[in-house]
Amino acid sequence: MGELASAVLVDPATLTKIVDRMVSDALVYRAPSAQDRRRVLIFTAPKGKALHKRLRDITRNQQRDLVERLDKAQAATLTQMLRSLMRS
Repeated sequence: MGELASAVLVDPATLTKIVDRMVSDALVYRAPSAQDRRRVLIFTAPKGKALHKRLRDITRNQQRDLVERLDKAQAATLTQMLRSLMRS
């Protein structure tokens, strides 16, 4: 959970609550690591995969609409900045 919390910029305790809710909603499930039984892994459940696909399509459309409002240089700058944030 610590690694995931760091990657998504959320406090570990908050992330645990988020994941608990996602488990309750059947979006993800937890399983112990085969290599280290002390570690808990999070996997996307079928319902979560369907939700991800639907949201991915919505965000792609919104991104396309936003980029169409910018000139090429602005769109390139925005894309570069967002990619940089995602790698951080």
